[in-house]
Amino acid sequence: LGGLDFVKDDEALVNPKYCRLEDRVSAVVEAIDKVKEETGKEILYAFNITMDNHSKMLDAADLVLDNGGNHLMIVLPYVGYGGLRLLAESDIKAPIHVHRCGHGAYTMVEDHGFSPVLVSKLARMCGADEIHCGSVEGKFHYDPIDVRRNVAVLRGSWGKFKATMPVSSAGNHPGNVPANVRLMGVDILILAGGGVFGHPLGFTAGAKAMLQ
Repeated sequence: LGGLDFVKDDEALVNPKYCRLEDRVSAVVEAIDKVKEETGKEILYAFNITMDNHSKMLDAADLVLDNGGNHLMIVLPYVGYGGLRLLAESDIKAPIHVHRCGHGAYTMVEDHGFSPVLVSKLARMCGADEIHCGSVEGKFHYDPIDVRRNVAVLRGSWGKFKATMPVSSAGNHPGNVPANVRLMGVDILILAGGGVFGHPLGFTAGAKAMLQ
């Protein structure tokens, strides 16, 4: 109702007993349809289908789409590049939102692993439609140069590979939207969970504040 275009599951929420994916899809799609009736606006909602094996992940994708869902989400370090590619090359037709939660175990230590920019590049190769690439002024520190390099490898011309939408997340709120745009441009997805839900007048007001 606040006017946002995109909402997603939390990266840690998949299919626990207290919030089964099937029940969640049903409830969320019903809420989205209700808002569409009132406002005419249809939003994208990314359901987290990260699973402990690829077969379950594909089954979860089918469950989401068969019940009216329109967007999928995976956590890349847990399904792997092969899992992402399998999903992207399957018959399942929906945008894939890629969260990189957990990447720090192999990208944030100077003498181990590889650059987070390579995570972005490999994700684009494997079919990611959107991927997180760092916040500019958020709760986690990311080097602005690394953020720019991530954006460059995601959006730049690169052979047959389609561009991937850079995602800014982790500590965003209405006050740091300008900083995001200055560094990353306007072709980005800005996520602001706490920045919306933390609004003193409630989260519908928080959504409106983000739009403003």
